[in-house]
Amino acid sequence: MGAGSKAEAFLEAAIASGWKAELRQDGDKTTVKAEADGKTLTISWRGSACLNETVYESNGQRRKLRNAAAARRQLEEGSPDGARTKLSNAKQEKPSDKATNNRRSKETKVVPAPPSRPAPRPPKRLPFDLNTAPDRKILEAVIGKRITWKNSQSGNYDSARVMSNPEQNYLRIQLTRAGERCITWAEADDKNPRMAGGGFRSVKLSSIVSITNK
Repeated sequence: MGAGSKAEAFLEAAIASGWKAELRQDGDKTTVKAEADGKTLTISWRGSACLNETVYESNGQRRKLRNAAAARRQLEEGSPDGARTKLSNAKQEKPSDKATNNRRSKETKVVPAPPSRPAPRPPKRLPFDLNTAPDRKILEAVIGKRITWKNSQSGNYDSARVMSNPEQNYLRIQLTRAGERCITWAEADDKNPRMAGGGFRSVKLSSIVSITNK
């Protein structure tokens, strides 16, 4: 399995675990960056080798992970689903464990910044019903178009253009672990929309608010 396949597999695993993830190519180096609930995980490959620069950041703390397997475990532990699992298992902890965890949480408590006001919702412009349209129809309709969606992390609205090349390799619709449809594409270059010019985008269909020409 080459670097591209490994990076794509990790990208899909991140999305399936509820993370927002993108893939970037820099020469022979392939990097996946995943974000969820203020956490960031970055992992890179060169050739078929995972580079010794995998980093996980949370609450202002940064630490290196040993390898790709450790990064995948962190995806599961840091996912929204994983967080709910930990909460459901909290009753099974020993009293001494609870006391230790409470003491640690007090020591590392971070005061969150006041929430920012979300940007106004753009006009809804969809050429089909995202809930009922088949995958093939959606994929054909978004080629060369700009997709705008609500960012679940910031509450604001982001947008990115799909390449106009009908033979592009990365345009696809997949199911998340929760059974929701998610569309993934490589962002088009501003000057040559047939070529990739940005990172990979993965967005739940339910988050999309418009699909437009501009």
